[in-house]
Amino acid sequence: DMLDAPVSGGEKGAIEATLSIMVGGKREVMERCRPLFEAMGKKLVYCGENGQGRMVKLCNQIAMASNLVAAGEAGAFAREAGVDPRTMAEAWCARPPRYTGPAWHVLARPSTVN
Repeated sequence: DMLDAPVSGGEKGAIEATLSIMVGGKREVMERCRPLFEAMGKKLVYCGENGQGRMVKLCNQIAMASNLVAAGEAGAFAREAGVDPRTMAEAWCARPPRYTGPAWHVLARPSTVN
């Protein structure tokens, strides 16, 4: 028996054992592995048969990439309108210094904003 179990949460989530884990495969196998998953993460989601965990992760990646493209377009639009994109990015992020808004990558790497 095998499972596919991609994760979300990045390096910080791995270090702090707060990953979200998307599991595909037999539910009973997932339940046998639950203690291992719980040692790595806070959220465990059963997604269905083998391959479905991977598909949920792929959909998550598509959504995040779309947000990244939209944030870049918004930054360009702001710049054209005379708004400093750093100001806009700061406004998006409601809880500094833990940047969780759509522009966390801009604030994490301000050199990418011209």
